[in-house]
Amino acid sequence: YREQCHPEDSMQVLTAGGYRPLRQIRDTIRVRGKAPRAITVCESERGVVVGRDSASVLTLKWAGFDFSISDIMSGAFRFHQLDNFADFRETVTRFGALDVNWTYSDIRGNIGYQLGAPIPRRSYADTYRARAGEDSTTRWQGYYPLEETPYLYNPQEGWLASCNNQIVSANWPYPLPGFYDPYRITRANAHLTSQTRFSREDMEKMQLDLVSGKALRWKHLLSLGAAELGRGDLAEKIEAWDGAMAPESEIAGIFALWWEFLPKFLFEDELGRQWRRGSLIREEVLTRNWAEVVDDRRSADQVETLAQISAATLEYVLDRYSGKSYG
Repeated sequence: YREQCHPEDSMQVLTAGGYRPLRQIRDTIRVRGKAPRAITVCESERGVVVGRDSASVLTLKWAGFDFSISDIMSGAFRFHQLDNFADFRETVTRFGALDVNWTYSDIRGNIGYQLGAPIPRRSYADTYRARAGEDSTTRWQGYYPLEETPYLYNPQEGWLASCNNQIVSANWPYPLPGFYDPYRITRANAHLTSQTRFSREDMEKMQLDLVSGKALRWKHLLSLGAAELGRGDLAEKIEAWDGAMAPESEIAGIFALWWEFLPKFLFEDELGRQWRRGSLIREEVLTRNWAEVVDDRRSADQVETLAQISAATLEYVLDRYSGKSYG
């Protein structure tokens, strides 16, 4: 949250009910071989102060602060006594925000999944920037109860996989925003649906899989860039590439660098030297093909397409790194 300070007292911040004082928490950190360090932590009604400028403070509301260490430790000891999935769910959801994805199996052949992190009841209207501290609509309203949290038990597919991916469908009753990785789960799904029984060698092959789901999804955009540059030969190689990030692969090296520098050509016109910050929304911009973001504002005489941005990025990469393999 961005909380505005009182113009005459920086230790008071604006809330929906007027200005309120920051709470000061004094503590001492013991340092081996040196004198203890005294620190003061400030806290508002919203959360802990993690930043400050001349007119405001930046505060962080974190679910981990709302759970006691004693409950977390008690849960850790209960692990040795768990005997069923219901007790498992109850236990892993008491660890605060320390762990997110939990998978379960028992000697009876049951398998399951539980989202362990607490889910706050709050507004998710804008999750990309700090919210105004005085806006009462952004206040957290507790957490969703266990029975309303995502879980899965003995799925029909006969297997479970969790790879930091979005775990619920679009019709889930409340939002779960975040920066998810959609690519490892697609590879896991491809492997686990390829057959019904797996040997140890099969599992080793999965672990050593070099195929990038990201490359499979976006290599066509890279090939469009090559075609835009008049490099039909390179475009054909890219389209024929299997997406394996093998150390000896030149195409894998080109893709990795192209992906790294795409934000430069997507966001440099808006963010300048801070263009790398755009990496957080690169996937969303490419997926939605946001014309107002894709277009380079510095060229008023034309409106750039994704293919042209891809070509500019590829040309930049080839000029600087041509001939290098991924390894």
